[in-house]
Amino acid sequence: FRQSFFVFRRFAVLLMAAATAGAGVCLAQERPPACGVANGRKATIADVDERLEITLDSRIRLRLAGIEPPRGTAANPKLAIEARDALRLWLVGREAQFEQLVDAPDRWGRIEAQISAQAPGSAEWLSVAEALLDAGYARMLPDPSIRRCAPRLLQSERAAREAGIGLWRDPDYAVLAADDRTAFIGRGGDTIVVEGAVFATGETRWRTYVNFGPIRTVDFAVTLRRAAIKLFEAAAMAPATLKGQRLRVRGQLDTRFGPQIDVADPSAVEILAPNGSLPYSRPLAGR
Repeated sequence: FRQSFFVFRRFAVLLMAAATAGAGVCLAQERPPACGVANGRKATIADVDERLEITLDSRIRLRLAGIEPPRGTAANPKLAIEARDALRLWLVGREAQFEQLVDAPDRWGRIEAQISAQAPGSAEWLSVAEALLDAGYARMLPDPSIRRCAPRLLQSERAAREAGIGLWRDPDYAVLAADDRTAFIGRGGDTIVVEGAVFATGETRWRTYVNFGPIRTVDFAVTLRRAAIKLFEAAAMAPATLKGQRLRVRGQLDTRFGPQIDVADPSAVEILAPNGSLPYSRPLAGR
C-alpha cells in the first residue's frame, strides 16, 4: 500500500513517478455491467483533497458517489493522505468525464457525481470510484444514487479486501463478526462492516428487526424502517426470507439500544454463500 499505486481491473497503472512496471489483475468471467460515465461532461481536474473530493479547473467540487474516503487510524495516521496523493498523481491535470447525480450542490458546495478518467498510456476510460476500491483506498458507501452500480463497486472492493491491501490490512477496518459481542465495544458512531448469520426477524409498528443473536439489545441487529421494506422486497431481500442467511452489512453503528445498524437502502446489505463469499463470481487472482 505504501508504494502508492493503483492496481486496476485489466492492467496495472503506476502512480509514483519512480515506478516503472506492474502486474495485471485477472478477472473472473462473470462481472456486473460497467457503471462508469460514457458520455459525461468533460473537464480538467485541478486538485484532490484528503476527503478524495475533486476540484475541476472550473472550480466545481465533486464528491465521488458510492465512496467512503479513508481516515487516519492508530496504525496508519497518514492513510487519508496516502490515498489523496495517489489519486492526485493519477488525476491532476488530466481530462475527466463526470455525470452529476444531484440537481444542486450540498451545504458544503459539493456536487455528487460519477467520474471516469483515462489510465496513462491507454484510451480506456476507468471509473475513479472502482479504481479506488480496487486499490483498497476506499470502501463502498451505500446510497440510493448508486444502487444500480452497487454490485460493480462491491466487486471491486471485495478484490482488495480478499487480497488484504490498502485499508483492509488496517485493524480498524477489519470486518466484524456479528456474533462477537466484544467487537462492538467502543465503536458507537463508527461506520463498520459486519458479517454473520441471521438468527431471527421481527417487526414492530415502525421497524423490522433482523437479529443476529437471541438477545435483543445485547446481540447485533439490523433495523429496517417501514419505508425501506418495499425496496428490500424488490431487491429479493424480503426480511421474512433472511432467517438463516449469511449477510454482510455496512453502516454507522448505533449502540444506544444494543449494537445495531439502521439500514435505509438494499445496497448496504449483501447475501453471502455459507462460506462468506458472494454466490456469484468475483475477481480472484493477480494481486
